[in-house]
Amino acid sequence: MDVGSSAGAILIKSSHSEGDSSATFSYKFEWDDDWDEVVSLSGSTKAGEWTASSSIDFDVERGAGETADDSPKIAVTNGVTTIQLGLIAPVSNQAVYGGSTAGGNVAFGRDDSSIGAYIDEYDGLGISHKVSDTISLDVGIQMDNDGQSVLGEMPHNLGTTASQTTAFALGVSANVGPTVGFSFGSGSTKAQNSNDSKKETSLSTMGLSLKMDLGGPAIAFSYGSFTGEHKPESGDSTKSTDTGLALSFSMPMGSNSVVASYTSVAQKTDTGSTTSTDASGNGIEVGYNTSLGPVAVSIGYGTQTFEATTGSFSNAAADDKADGASAQDLEVKMAYSW
Repeated sequence: MDVGSSAGAILIKSSHSEGDSSATFSYKFEWDDDWDEVVSLSGSTKAGEWTASSSIDFDVERGAGETADDSPKIAVTNGVTTIQLGLIAPVSNQAVYGGSTAGGNVAFGRDDSSIGAYIDEYDGLGISHKVSDTISLDVGIQMDNDGQSVLGEMPHNLGTTASQTTAFALGVSANVGPTVGFSFGSGSTKAQNSNDSKKETSLSTMGLSLKMDLGGPAIAFSYGSFTGEHKPESGDSTKSTDTGLALSFSMPMGSNSVVASYTSVAQKTDTGSTTSTDASGNGIEVGYNTSLGPVAVSIGYGTQTFEATTGSFSNAAADDKADGASAQDLEVKMAYSW
C-alpha cells in the first residue's frame, strides 16, 4: 500500500497481483474550493496474447450536493490493437502544449478545454492500432440516445426532446523526427420524434499537433478549430466557430526547468445574418520549477488580454470578458511527497 500527499490532496493506493491477473484500489481526497473524493477500482487478466482490463471511478463532489458519477470502461489489447468500450477517449484532441502553474493560457471551446480538436470522453467504442513502430491510428464511434454531448463536448439544444447522438472521430500520430498528430471529429444530435424533426445540434472539429525535442529544450505546438450549429424547430440557426493555437517551450536545467507558453483563441457566433460574438483572447505564461529537498516548488506568472468587436469573449472558467479586459495571475505551488 502506498500513501502520498501533495498540496490539498491525499492519495491512498493498494494493488495485488497473482499470475496473469492484477487488481488495484485507490482513494483520493482533494480539497481546493470544495471537497472531492474519488474511489477507483481496476483489474486486468491476460489470456494468450490478449490482455483484458476494466476500470471504474466513483466520483463524489461533496461541495456540489454529493453528486456521484460512475465511469466504467473495459478494454482488450494484444499490444498492437486495442479495443475499448464505455466512457472512453480513444482519439486525442492533439493538445500537447504545456505552461506554468499560473493561469495564463486561454481556454478553448468556450469552456475549460485545451486548444485542439473539440473531443473529450464519451460513451462509445474505440479502436486503436499500431500501423508501425512510428505510426498509430485511432478510431472512435459514438451512438446513443441518452442526450449525450457530441464527442463529449458539444451539448445539444433539444431540451427534454428524445434524441439520438451519432458521431465518429479519427486520429493519426506519427514519429518522423518530430512527433506530429492529426485528429478529426464529426457528429450530431437529432430529435427522434417526427414532430421535432428539425431540431438538431451538429459538430465538426479538427486538431493538429507538433512536438520537437531539441536535445534538452523542447517545443510543442497545437492548433484546433470547431464549428457547432444549433438548429431550432423554427427560426434561424445559430453557428459558433472557434479557432485557437498554442505554443509552449521548456528548458531543463539539471533538476530545474524553465517553461513558457503562448495561447490565442478567436470566437465567432452568427444567428441568421446577425453576428452576436466576434471576440478573441490571448494568454502568456512563464514559470520556473525547482525542488527544495523533498518539496517541489513551481513559480509562475500568467497574463491574459481580450478583445471583442461584438459581444464578449466567452470563458466558462470566469465571467465573460468584454473588449479591453485583462487579467494577471502569480502563483507559487509547493508539493510534498513521501
